[in-house]
Amino acid sequence: MSRGSEISKVLMALILTTVVVVSGCLSSPEPDQTGDEIFASAIEEYLEANYRTASALFDEAALAYTLEGSETERVRANNWKFRCDRVTMEFPYDRNEAREKLEEAFPDIPEDKRNNWLDNDTTERIISDGEVLYFEQFIQNIRFRNLDLIREMMEKVGHTPIFDSEYIRDIIWNGTSGNEGAYVDPVEFCGGGGISIPRDLLPDNGTLQVWIPAPVKTSSQVNIALLSIEPETCVVKEPDLDSDLGLAYLEIPLEEVQGDLEISIEFSFTEYEMKFDVDPNKVGEYDRESYEYIHYTGSSENIDVNDDIRNLALSVVGDETNPYLQAQKIYWYILENVQYSLVPHLHLSALGTLPESQYVHENGFGDCGAQSSYFCALCRSIGIPARDIGGNQLVPGTAGNHFWSEFLLPNYGWVPVDLAIAEIADWSFDATDEERETFKEFYFGNLDPYRFIIQKDLDVSMDPDPVNAVLFRTVHQAPSAVCTTSDTDLEIVMYLYWDFDIGLTDQ
Repeated sequence: MSRGSEISKVLMALILTTVVVVSGCLSSPEPDQTGDEIFASAIEEYLEANYRTASALFDEAALAYTLEGSETERVRANNWKFRCDRVTMEFPYDRNEAREKLEEAFPDIPEDKRNNWLDNDTTERIISDGEVLYFEQFIQNIRFRNLDLIREMMEKVGHTPIFDSEYIRDIIWNGTSGNEGAYVDPVEFCGGGGISIPRDLLPDNGTLQVWIPAPVKTSSQVNIALLSIEPETCVVKEPDLDSDLGLAYLEIPLEEVQGDLEISIEFSFTEYEMKFDVDPNKVGEYDRESYEYIHYTGSSENIDVNDDIRNLALSVVGDETNPYLQAQKIYWYILENVQYSLVPHLHLSALGTLPESQYVHENGFGDCGAQSSYFCALCRSIGIPARDIGGNQLVPGTAGNHFWSEFLLPNYGWVPVDLAIAEIADWSFDATDEERETFKEFYFGNLDPYRFIIQKDLDVSMDPDPVNAVLFRTVHQAPSAVCTTSDTDLEIVMYLYWDFDIGLTDQ
């Protein structure tokens, strides 16, 4: 799902502060220690979870390396600084600030209950430099984990997003046009993404490498037309529409950029509603020697197949051996036992110690991307190929970043599953239990057509490979960026300024 504006303010403040600090550092006197000595001290602080101290030291190391003429080491120090900043970036509040935020959000909740929330082990917080810091979206997560609070919020709004959408209700409650087959009732989309970066946020020179998200062909997403990529002269590699990850690759010489940097991509595509009528008795046998089977039943960086996951999956499916019915049991298990909550993805990616699927397994909650990776891990662990689809949900009025799952079924193909959307049924303040159940049943084996697909799984390799640059490689709903001459984290800048605008062609 799309993220709130508050983190954007925090991130931009950090970026602008970094620009000022770096500008000041470049005119500072020569450091007393060598770059290697400062870098070693920074690593020690990082290992002690003193991330802000480590960030400042990596910044000093980068300056020392600059003065020493060690360009490779300067870039390495900067990348480590970016990593440290990303560890804490999503945790902007100390306890007093978090307490004030809670009081503002829930003035009618007794103070002792609010304090219990702050101290609860499920409330996302980290320790950096000896200080407890709270997740910037911890209040939203308190609502998500308390149905009375989220339903109260929906009632104040007057409707439940997506669940009450006329576009979705027409599909679930009124049925489709009656077309037969798994792919029915296509919808035409056009639009794209764009960004305008102020010139003063970019280095004076050097090459900016940019990977821009683009659509890929799938069974449901077809008729893709790339209308434009700008600046056209900087396009090194156009998107491979038949690949698992849609990315256009650009190299922009910054010394030629005079004003604000404008980057954009425009395209059109057709998306089908998916409606699988599966007869469990007609499910075939897997080709266990095929690349597809081997690839999508193994582990990846964020879909971790391990013994704990396998044991849980086996306990969930019990004596059931049919892969369709096994996947169905896993779907309902997650719906009934895992709560929707926003996840500090940037933090997890920067640390690189906890896969998204394992985060859900250990904590019992997760957002669309984390829950879908968990579904995939459970399926893969018992021999059901599964993948995590990334892009956007495009329901008019509520469009935003989104992930969902697919599992492979012999004789049927890739069958869709959308846990996070299904869970929205529980947020409705005026739905009946029957309506909630119908909504949830739909999103196993069926999918609305209001989708834009960028990647067919998590952890797909980028082309070309950014090598050692610090990048958020799990998702690609905003551009990735590398610029070795920059002392600021330009990928975060890209995230803040990037915007998708994709709409129905008949609107």
